[in-house]
Amino acid sequence: MAGRGEWTRALIEHQGDAWEAAASAAGALPAGPMLFTGSGSSYYAALTAAAIGERLGLAVSARPAADLATEPTVALAGIETVVVVSRSGHTTEAVWAAEAAAARGLFVVAATCHPEHELAARAHAVWAVPSAEDDTVVMLRSFTSLLVLLQTAVARAAGVANAPLAALQRAWPTWRERAADWLEDPREAAPRRAVVLGGGVRWGIALEGMLKATEMSNQVAQAYVPLEYRHGPWGSLTADDVVLVLTQRATAVHDRQLVADLTRRTPHVVVIGPEAGDGVVRGPGAPAVRRVHYPAAVDDLWAGPLVTVPLQAFSWWWAMASGQDPDAPKNLQPVVTLDA
Repeated sequence: MAGRGEWTRALIEHQGDAWEAAASAAGALPAGPMLFTGSGSSYYAALTAAAIGERLGLAVSARPAADLATEPTVALAGIETVVVVSRSGHTTEAVWAAEAAAARGLFVVAATCHPEHELAARAHAVWAVPSAEDDTVVMLRSFTSLLVLLQTAVARAAGVANAPLAALQRAWPTWRERAADWLEDPREAAPRRAVVLGGGVRWGIALEGMLKATEMSNQVAQAYVPLEYRHGPWGSLTADDVVLVLTQRATAVHDRQLVADLTRRTPHVVVIGPEAGDGVVRGPGAPAVRRVHYPAAVDDLWAGPLVTVPLQAFSWWWAMASGQDPDAPKNLQPVVTLDA
């Protein structure tokens, strides 16, 4: 019998093996305004892919699936294509979203691990990655794989070819060792609270990191856009909290100052970002921060699947340190189903 947390740990360490299949499952996106949607982790993958598409000049946005179910006239105004993301393929809001879009004559794409489930039956096109299914409550391999799928589709729509997958594949073997370091040596006391900071194409990843930490550990985690954190939330930060900062080259100047300020409030600061150009001060007298860097050859735009992994590893460690079982989080089910 597997020990506490062993299945989740194995998924975190080996999820990169599913990314090639995920990229291969991506189909063509029709021209015209697109909306990416989902619930929970699936929505955060959709939000990340939409943010990338915006930066590539595509007419793409993201909304939670609940918006399409409750206010379809508002949520679907001006949209021609809806991509519904759902690991299980039968999350209630995802099915409702597909039905709402189809009822208005829109083109519906299902991105899922289960092409046999009801979401796929309501879609015009199905992008399926069965090998990415986790068989867990929380999304791990399925999240990064579905994100790879969405990024590949967005890249193709913008004429970027297959560059995103190639860079991720080259980086994965080394990154797996760096990102999973928390599984062996957390070098941290269990925090009172975790805060994940990320903006732009990292906002969805920050939300996913917050959700993973909350789901696995049953503790309190928060997510903010980095500079927004300097407002009200800043006042509650203590030395018992850990802050994980998702840096990017484009935000290096602001990241440098933010990290320096954070280290004056807590000794538990982690920087997850590019190997070079993150702007964080190094050398004698520099703030003592823990760094997890992906290779400089990986463009910040496509690094979301890599950045997610140390957030998952931290969440696993926090759950274990808190006496929880990441394989069986409290009060949660793998799929949310609602009454009509």
